Amino acid sequence: MADGISIGSNDTQTLMNHVFSNNTGDGIDLDGDNSTLALSDVTSTDNVEENFEISGNSNTISIRNSRFSNSIEQDGLDIQGSGNTVSVRNTTFSSNFDDGFDIQGSGNPVTWDGVSSTNNGEEGFEIDGSDNTVTIRNSSISSNSDDGFDIDATGTGNTVSVIDTTFSGNADDGFDILGTNNTVNWDGVSSTNNGEEGFEIDGSDNTVTIRNSSLSSNSDDGFNLDTTGSGNTVFLIDSLFSNNAGDGIDINSDDNIIGIFQVGLIDNADNGLEIEGDNNIITISDSTFTGNGGQAILIEGNNNTITISDSIFSSGQGIVDLGIGNTLVAFNNTGLDAITPVSNGIDLGGCSVDSLIG
Repeated sequence: MADGISIGSNDTQTLMNHVFSNNTGDGIDLDGDNSTLALSDVTSTDNVEENFEISGNSNTISIRNSRFSNSIEQDGLDIQGSGNTVSVRNTTFSSNFDDGFDIQGSGNPVTWDGVSSTNNGEEGFEIDGSDNTVTIRNSSISSNSDDGFDIDATGTGNTVSVIDTTFSGNADDGFDILGTNNTVNWDGVSSTNNGEEGFEIDGSDNTVTIRNSSLSSNSDDGFNLDTTGSGNTVFLIDSLFSNNAGDGIDINSDDNIIGIFQVGLIDNADNGLEIEGDNNIITISDSTFTGNGGQAILIEGNNNTITISDSIFSSGQGIVDLGIGNTLVAFNNTGLDAITPVSNGIDLGGCSVDSLIG
């Protein structure tokens, strides 16, 4: 297999206005260590393997105003090595056979600003490795054939920050965590019109904070904690979960700690919040439940502790508890006292949970 260009160790190169295409290997292959590479206005397209592969370690790479597209068998850009510092700005990863951007190595700091990853054969961005630090700003990850962003089951200890970015029209989830012990922070993010969830957690022991974001018009839930995971810590703050074809928020897994603060759960086809898992601790405050097709909150799991305060429940939006041993503490809410929830199919004539303080 022949690469378009191969870069070894302890090298410094600047590539400007280059085109690497139709190579039987990679378009660009950085297989050395401790090199510095700057790309500007580079196109790498229609190469059989990666359009850009970083298999070496401890390199510094800067990419500006470039395009990586139409890889024949693999990714747009793949980091297999460790300790590489990669900065990408105003660049497109599109229509690659596998992922637009993939990190298989460990300990790589990666930043995106003004990047588009679209129409790739699998994920727009995937992390398979561990202990990587990824920051994404002002970017768009859309219309990929699997998830927009995926931390795979092998991905552990990664830290991902996403700011002012859009996930839209991806065939599966906007963002999916299958690995363990990862930390993800969103601020000003939109995840909309994805084929399944706006955000899904399948893994365990992850920490997720979502602020100032909108998870709307997805084909299943806005936010989902799937049955395969447990022990996650989630904070949803000042965000909107609306017009999803499933629930606004769906908690299927067990033993999670979840805070829902200043959130709108509005006009979802099913419930605003559905709790199917067990032994979760859920705190809700200053939130609004309105226009959902089912209930404001549907509880089907067992032994959950739910505290709700200072929230608004519109007409027809109640709490239904079909589980066993759940504890609900509710105070300073508007509209909730007028609703008659049901526990185990029995009308209790009041707020029907094992423990309610109004």
